[in-house]
Amino acid sequence: MDSSFISFLHYCLNDTSSQRNWDGMDWQGLHDFAVKQAIEGMVFRGVERLGKDVGIPQELLYNWFAESEQIRWRNGVVNEVATELVQRFSRDGFRSCILKGQGNAMMYPDPLSRTSGDIDVWLEGNRKDILNYVRSILPNAPFQYHHVDLPPLKDVSIEVHFIPSFFSNPLQNKRMQTFFREQADAQFSHLVQLPGCEGHVAVPTDEFNLVYQMTHIMRHVFDEGIGIRQLMDYYFLLKKDIAEEVRRQAAGTLRRLGMERFASAVMYVLQHLFGMEDSLLLVEPNKRLGKVMLEEVSHTGNFGQHEDRFSSHPETGLGFATTVMHRLPRLIRYFPVETLSRPLFLAWYPFWKMRYR
Repeated sequence: MDSSFISFLHYCLNDTSSQRNWDGMDWQGLHDFAVKQAIEGMVFRGVERLGKDVGIPQELLYNWFAESEQIRWRNGVVNEVATELVQRFSRDGFRSCILKGQGNAMMYPDPLSRTSGDIDVWLEGNRKDILNYVRSILPNAPFQYHHVDLPPLKDVSIEVHFIPSFFSNPLQNKRMQTFFREQADAQFSHLVQLPGCEGHVAVPTDEFNLVYQMTHIMRHVFDEGIGIRQLMDYYFLLKKDIAEEVRRQAAGTLRRLGMERFASAVMYVLQHLFGMEDSLLLVEPNKRLGKVMLEEVSHTGNFGQHEDRFSSHPETGLGFATTVMHRLPRLIRYFPVETLSRPLFLAWYPFWKMRYR
C-alpha cells in the first residue's frame, strides 16, 4: 500500500488533525484504493476538509462526491430494510439482533459515510426451527452452516443467522458457541434506533463485539479475504469509551478461544493503517504476523473481491473451496490450528448439510 494513502487515511479518521501539504498525491490512485477497500465514503470526508485548491481533478472530485452521496442514500435504504425486518421477525415470534453492518455504522463519526453491505440478522432459536421458518417464506432457500438466505428486499441481500459465527476447529468452535449462548439475551435486548428510522433494532453490545467481530475478521481471512472496511469497524469499536475491565475480559475470552496470536496481528494492522493508540489495543501487537495480514488486506480488498494472486470464483461451492485451499498454504505457519482444521471442515461439511435438505 502506498504510504501516502495510509497517511491520508490517518488524516481522514482524525477530525482534529491539522492540515498537511498533499502536493504530489496521486488522487486517482487514492480514489481507486478507497474503492477497492470499500471506504470511499470515509476517505471523501477527508477530501471535503481539504478545501478547493489542493489539485484534485474536477471530474474526479464530482464523481467522488456522487459516489459519497450514493453511499449515504444506500445506507438510508438498508436502515429501513433492517428496521422492517426486525419488526417482521418480532411479529412472527422471533427476537433478533442486527450483526455487523448497520450496527457497526453507528460507531462511525458519520454513520451514513460507511459503505453498507448486506444485512446479517441473528434470530433467537435453534437451527431447525429457523430454517423451517425461512423455508415457509422461500422453500428452496440456500443455506450454509451458520446462516440461510432470505429473498432480497429493495435490492438488499439478507442473511438470517442461526449462530453469529463459527470456527473450523471443533474444540474452539464449542467454546465460541458457549460464549454466544451466554451472551445471547443481552444482544437481543440491546436496542438502538438507526438513523432516519422509526422503531428500534437490537445490535451487539461492545462486550460482545470485541470478541464476535474478531472472529468475523478471522473467518474471512481464511476464506475469501478481508479488507480495510472490516478492520476500520474494529478500529472504531476500540475507540469507544469501553471500560478497562470489559477490555481485559474480552482479551481473556480471545485467549481462551485460541485467537490471541491472530488478535495480535490485527492490533499491528490497526496501528499501521489507522494510527491506533497503544492504550486502546486489546493485546500486544505482533509485527511479523501483522505484516502477513497487511499483505492479505492489500491483495484481496473488500471481502476478497479484488484477489489478484490466483483465479477466484467463490460464488460456487467448488469455487469457494478452491479459493480457501489456495489461501491456506500462506497462512499455515502463522495460524496453524485454524489453517489445518479448515480442510477437514470442508470435507465434513457436505455430509452435515445433507441432514437439513
